[in-house]
Amino acid sequence: MAAIYWTGANAVAFGDARDYLETARTICEERAYPDRGNLPFFRAPLLPFFIAATTLCDPERIVRVKVALALCDSVTALLVGEIAWLLFASPRTAVFAALLAAVNPFFIAGVCDVRTEPLSMLFLTFGVWLFLGAVRTRGGARALLAGVGFGLSALARPAGLAALIFAAMAFPFMGGPRKRRWFLAFVMVAGAVATLLPWVLRNAIRYRELIVVNDAAGINFWRGSHPEMDRISRIKDPVEYRDAAVAFETNVAAAAARKIEAAAGGPRERSRAWFAAGLENVRRNPRSAFASAVRRAGRFWCPWLNPQEYPAGVVALSGILNIALFSLGSIGLALYRKRDPFVTGWVIALFVGVWLAHVPNQVVMRFRIPFTDPLLIAFAAGAVVTLIQLWTPPRVTSLPPTVS
Repeated sequence: MAAIYWTGANAVAFGDARDYLETARTICEERAYPDRGNLPFFRAPLLPFFIAATTLCDPERIVRVKVALALCDSVTALLVGEIAWLLFASPRTAVFAALLAAVNPFFIAGVCDVRTEPLSMLFLTFGVWLFLGAVRTRGGARALLAGVGFGLSALARPAGLAALIFAAMAFPFMGGPRKRRWFLAFVMVAGAVATLLPWVLRNAIRYRELIVVNDAAGINFWRGSHPEMDRISRIKDPVEYRDAAVAFETNVAAAAARKIEAAAGGPRERSRAWFAAGLENVRRNPRSAFASAVRRAGRFWCPWLNPQEYPAGVVALSGILNIALFSLGSIGLALYRKRDPFVTGWVIALFVGVWLAHVPNQVVMRFRIPFTDPLLIAFAAGAVVTLIQLWTPPRVTSLPPTVS
């Protein structure tokens, strides 16, 4: 709350925020969901409906949205503590993990504007917590609710589907009776399908097409594969960087959108046209496209904020905090391997899978955080508590009896 009011309770600076607010306004005033926003695709629905609900259909009351997102983030902090408790069975570790999540500056910054990440991270963390609980107890109810969590996360950001896939694929490889393992995978997928189905049916009725969340995949791939975006990402001067980014949106992207919009008959056809344009970017210069993909892969794990957009001090502090989190989280994960190799392997597979899923598209740090940081915080808390216990000598609680 302090951060929200310090940065401006009603301030909106994030580039996509106004589009989400306008989508919420359209829902409230026209009782319809727009076919496209300020970019040539329609937005994932959860945040616009969340805005409409939390503001009682008055989207300009932005402070209400931010406070509601802060409450979501507070629940996420509690869920991180629950994950730590589930993993390490230590109240000290659980409390420490929840406190680390509560004061995480990247989480706090996410609620100081109107963004999808707090909602996406809440339901992702909820899904991961219940998935790990289902692995521990073989409980069908937990697997079902985990699927609901992953489905809601995908309705905020479609990348949440990647976590669902990796969780569902993991069940058949864990121990226990084969039928039970496959049953848990089926139940989890069923929970996600039930969550996504109303929106999928809406899209089918509206467009006569199968669209799970939205039609943004094609343009995201096109942007990630465009050589100009790669060139802009390497500009050092902040002013030149901003000018080049604006020029790309107003000239290159706008021209491509006009061409595709004129030929596309619906959202899926529009997305396919963007995919085709992205593949053409790769085909023109495969070597350059590969080098760009390698740079995007590194950017996903870059520990510091973009120096083209933030002051040097903020960039340095972000690097220190993330390097500490990566290091302690890795230690905690290594220590946990002896307890549960299956869960350790799943966490690593999730990180790698989400990383590779993002590489074809434009990559920024905020895309990584909802997937990796809640788990890294839980494992980092485990590492810190374990190391403190190893370094702290046992206390003498009573004196030995004297011999007379």
